[in-house]
Amino acid sequence: MASKITYRSVAALLALTALPTAVFASLFRIVGDIVLLNSYVGENLSLWEIYDLFFRGFSFSESEGMKLTDSLRSILPALIAAGVFLVLTLLLSLVITGFAAFSNKKLVILCLSGAAVLTVIGMFISFGQFAKPLCDGTVSIADLGIADSAIINSILGAVASIKVLQLSTAGYLLLFEMIGVAAWTGAFLVTEIGN
Repeated sequence: MASKITYRSVAALLALTALPTAVFASLFRIVGDIVLLNSYVGENLSLWEIYDLFFRGFSFSESEGMKLTDSLRSILPALIAAGVFLVLTLLLSLVITGFAAFSNKKLVILCLSGAAVLTVIGMFISFGQFAKPLCDGTVSIADLGIADSAIINSILGAVASIKVLQLSTAGYLLLFEMIGVAAWTGAFLVTEIGN
C-alpha cells in the first residue's frame, strides 16, 4: 500500500511540475550579432518574461502592432505549431496528474506520458523549423517589421542579425519530466507484472 501511495504522489508531482517549468524556466535562447559593436548579445526568455515584456511593458493602440511580411508569414505556422505542442504537453501533464492522483491506471499514465514526450519532441522540431530561416538569414530582422518605419527596419537588418534562436532549459526540462513519469510508471508496471 505504501508503494502505491509513493508511486501516485511522485508521478502526480512530477507531471505537475511541467506547468511552472513551462512558465518560469528559460524557454527561448536568442543570440544576436551586432555588426557595429562586433559582438554577440544573448538573452534567455521565459514565457513569463515574454508576457511581461509585451503585455505589461508596451501599450499598443488599435492601429499599432507588428506588420506581417510575406517571409514572416511563411515561418509563422511553425511557431504556431510549436505553441500548440507546448499547450498539448501542458494539458497532458494535467491529465497525467489527475490520473496519478485519483486512479490506479498505470498503463493509461504510461501511454499519456509517452504522448507527452512525443509532443515535446514535436515542439522542438516545429520551433527548429521556425528558427532556421531566422538564423540562416533567409528571414532577416528587417523582415520582422519591429518598427513602423521601413527605414528603421532596414537599418536594423543591416546592423543586427539573429545567430542562435532555440528552445532552452524549459524545453529540455519538460522532456526529462515526461520521460521521468514514463520511466517511473514503467518501473512500477514491471514490478507489478513480476509479482
